[in-house]
Amino acid sequence: MREVEKLERAYQLAFFILGNREAAEQSAVAAVDRLQVALATQDRRYYYIPQGSSRQLGRSAGARSKISLNELHLLQRLIYDETDTEERAQESAGFDDRRLLIHYLKHLVRITIKRNSFYVSLGVTRFLHRYSITEAMAFYNVLMQDPSRVKDNYYWRSRKGQLLQEIKARFGELLTVTRGAYGEERFIPRPEQTRYADFVSQSLQILMPWETSCPLPTNQAAVAGEIPALRFDADDPDEEHRTEIARIHAALHTDCFQRLLAGLNIEPPPARLDLPEFFHPEMHNDNVQRTSDSFDPFGFMLESNPINTASMRARLEERQTRRRAAERHPQQIRVLVDRQQRALLDLNSNSQAAFTLSEGEEFIEIRDGENLDACLALYPIDYSILQQAQSTENFVIELAGGQKLRFALTPERDSFGEVIGAAVTVNSETTQSTTYDWLASWWQNLESAFNSLLSPQQAAPVLRYGLLAALLIAAGFGTFALWKTLRPEPAEQTAATRSEAGGSQAATSHNGGSLNTSSSPSAVTLPSPQQRTDKTSTLRDPDVNDGATVTVVNSPAQTRKVFLAFNRESEELQTELTNRLKSVQSWELTDKDEADTALDINLSADGQTVSIELVNVKGRVIWPRAGKRQKYSGEAAQIAERIVADLQNAIRQSGRTSR
Repeated sequence: MREVEKLERAYQLAFFILGNREAAEQSAVAAVDRLQVALATQDRRYYYIPQGSSRQLGRSAGARSKISLNELHLLQRLIYDETDTEERAQESAGFDDRRLLIHYLKHLVRITIKRNSFYVSLGVTRFLHRYSITEAMAFYNVLMQDPSRVKDNYYWRSRKGQLLQEIKARFGELLTVTRGAYGEERFIPRPEQTRYADFVSQSLQILMPWETSCPLPTNQAAVAGEIPALRFDADDPDEEHRTEIARIHAALHTDCFQRLLAGLNIEPPPARLDLPEFFHPEMHNDNVQRTSDSFDPFGFMLESNPINTASMRARLEERQTRRRAAERHPQQIRVLVDRQQRALLDLNSNSQAAFTLSEGEEFIEIRDGENLDACLALYPIDYSILQQAQSTENFVIELAGGQKLRFALTPERDSFGEVIGAAVTVNSETTQSTTYDWLASWWQNLESAFNSLLSPQQAAPVLRYGLLAALLIAAGFGTFALWKTLRPEPAEQTAATRSEAGGSQAATSHNGGSLNTSSSPSAVTLPSPQQRTDKTSTLRDPDVNDGATVTVVNSPAQTRKVFLAFNRESEELQTELTNRLKSVQSWELTDKDEADTALDINLSADGQTVSIELVNVKGRVIWPRAGKRQKYSGEAAQIAERIVADLQNAIRQSGRTSR
């Protein structure tokens, strides 16, 4: 999606929540800017150490596919975060019952969809509607399509208590708690609930995950039995993400929700609405008009609301300029969790900080120590990964300037084994500058000195001769660095291991052309993990299948089986590239466990640029040889055509060289 489309979608959602154009623009611009940072962080969060593995740090951007959130859904979550401050300001300034209802629905959706479909089910059945625990459990059973995964009665009550506390913390004295049957707490409900049914349905349609399709069979008023789109049968829990999105849609989309309840012979949602009554100091004023007195559920949605795209783009560009300036040479960084500072780190030394995550906290954010508006990195906390962790989960985020932050998250669990928080340690690591960084810094200093020398007041011939000598020395260093980069790499003598499932990002595999070429790579025996010094490959892990025999290729001409590894989803490019690669007769597209080579495809955060590398099972780049990724831009079809043309040319050239 183009940047302008993201701004427009973000603005529409923010305006629905806030009802104020200026505040909606500010929220939309900030959310889109933070989205770009989050996507860039996702790209640079490529050092990953699964617990229990002895693998070395290496490029593994997609070690778990759930990290790669759908961009639109992440944008929604960022809008929910951005509007929160303005919502509270509106509630403090005056009483607007209709706006409070929107804020309540938004908050309920926000705190449940960031977890999983169980919490969404809990939210719609036990907070938004008044269904019994038995009825709620029956609904969740149908939603999961797996009776073994349905939670017991006590678990439902404990999780409801957690959400109740989070809602109370958000709305404070605006909501009043009462006790129902068995002493269970609930909010005091408002009268005449059925009149709000259309309002709730329309609101959820806007707040639910964007562009998700209905997973239920069509033309059935009551749906029961097996629903294939909601059932997950695979072994890897990371692959359940798409199914979870379908379940969340079915719970939040009023039509789907009602059809599933009808299949269980349970009353429809309008008959069980349980919206809370809000209590505000202004309610003591007899002149205050209550929403329940005159309520138009559609008026606010039809309100004329022109979008000032030019203004938002200008604001976004201004924010990006400030952020890029802060990215160049940050001296200190602040680690924030949901906008609250938890640590201050010095990037000029190896420093460490520790803090805790509480259940429900959503974003870890890195901001510049001096310019607090400059977001340098953003990581959405994924509690599902922590849930799967045996002990500590580790990852490294690399900032745009090359500085590395090492995170270690140790989950804290309740009596059910559910994650309720985490102990976090973060270390900043000083690293030696690369040749490029050193030359860039040196050139800036040299440029400053050169400008000074051109000044008539300081023009000294001896310094000018010194400048010339320095330029010659720099040219010599540059030539040497270029030779080191372009020189041929020695042939591999060892092979890598087969990878455990889940070691790459979302990718598609298809069968391609036949195998027919004269140059064939050798098959060699795998050494033990302790002997290995190369970085982890996209395809294989060096700590499993000790003693296995696999193929190592050293050129495009030797490549036989290729795995397409995308850093983020792009259905159009995947389809175009897959179809065109079938013309490469010596290659076959396959999965990562069978492949001898990975075509590593990196899409930029804005989706406008694609860079590629051809990587063997040792993690060594076999093409391009220049040491830099081959880059392309344009439409998907054009990019795919140029990639395949370059690959075919590389196959021909490397084939001639090998002969």
